[in-house]
Amino acid sequence: MAPSPRTAPVALARVLPRGGALPRCAWDARHRGIVVLLWAHVGALVVIATVRDRPFAACVLAPGIVAACALAASWPRLSRVARASIATLGLLASCALLIDDFDGLIEAHFHFFVVIAVVSLYQSWRPYLLGIGFVLVHHLVMGTLMPSRVYNHPMAMHDPWLFALVHGGAVLAESLACLVFWKLTEEALDAERANGEALATSNAELTAANTAVADLVAMLSHDLRVPLAVLIGHSEIALDSWSELTSAEQLEYVHKVYRSGQNLHSMLEDTLTVSVIDGAGVDPRPAPTRIDTAVRDALAALPGPQPEVDLTGLEPHLTALVDRGHLGQVLTNLFTNALKYGGGRVAVSATSCGGQVELSIRDSGPGVPAAFVPRLFERFTRAEEVRGGVQKGTGLGLYITRSLLRANGGDISYRATPGGGATFCIQLRCAEPVGDAVRSRLGRVETRSTVSSPQSAT
Repeated sequence: MAPSPRTAPVALARVLPRGGALPRCAWDARHRGIVVLLWAHVGALVVIATVRDRPFAACVLAPGIVAACALAASWPRLSRVARASIATLGLLASCALLIDDFDGLIEAHFHFFVVIAVVSLYQSWRPYLLGIGFVLVHHLVMGTLMPSRVYNHPMAMHDPWLFALVHGGAVLAESLACLVFWKLTEEALDAERANGEALATSNAELTAANTAVADLVAMLSHDLRVPLAVLIGHSEIALDSWSELTSAEQLEYVHKVYRSGQNLHSMLEDTLTVSVIDGAGVDPRPAPTRIDTAVRDALAALPGPQPEVDLTGLEPHLTALVDRGHLGQVLTNLFTNALKYGGGRVAVSATSCGGQVELSIRDSGPGVPAAFVPRLFERFTRAEEVRGGVQKGTGLGLYITRSLLRANGGDISYRATPGGGATFCIQLRCAEPVGDAVRSRLGRVETRSTVSSPQSAT
């Protein structure tokens, strides 16, 4: 089956080199060499015309044209294609002048073949086609109008058209060979470039992995060491003096050990969760979820006495499409931060706008330092003010929060609250409200999904 008119150009484009693939440094080096070669032709033309006792025009004016091409090809303000085309014209004009100086000596025509090969080093279509066209026009026009200036034997002078076609065909054959070399060179450059990009990507991934490991080690050595030391210290004191302690003192030591263990457990859970997010990724199971219900459930699950939280800004029956377990973990992280660092009243509001649910959690604490805001959602990052305080953590909570929200098609942002405080704004996809009967049925058949840790996965 013959190729259709539409597929033929595509197939031809796959076979031919595309041009312009040379790196800048490689093109500059080749162009400098070609310009040097062009200047060498200027000197050669002057010497040959003088030795062969040519008129003044042949000795000065003709080489001057080639010298003008060499100067223009060296002008950096011109584009690469323009400079390459001017250099090509200068080299081919030198070929025509050499043939004229030797009175059409057939061996002088070989110089055209050399120049076409040199021009192909640019690997650019415009100068290349310009060179081939120059040869064909020179032989067809000059060879037929003044055959004695192009050929030096009677047969060619008698039938200049035939010899113009013979010479043109030979140049075209050489051009095809140059195109094959050009295509192979482009493919080699493309393969080298692809390998370089793959290597750069691998290096970037390796650097990121090394950075993550270094951050993890730094976090383990700094933040996890403290609750572990507290746990061991209180346990050791309790064991050494248990019989001497009153019941109240014994209970106090048990509470201290318990709180240290809880802190340590929370930090390890965050670390394992991040390993899942960065490894296998998160597989959310979105379902219509009442925002007010999710907020109250998250508050009820917080350890210790129930905090005072203003929920008057929650629109009733506002429903988002989100994994319920993920939303619960997000809210727990944000409420924990607000109670840790907020230092006072926490207010929650939720509205719908443009197909999205916008949930805001605002505290009345000092807020996040402005210099730290760009790194707020990165892994293992905690502000210096927080790191030096009594509150311990891994610096993973907000990173986990953003990762879970983005996996569910949402996001989170931070803004400073006027008058002091921090506000975290959650964006989620809006869902149709779920009726009480449907919600009751869903509650019986569905369980909350949570981010699996590597331990539970095994």
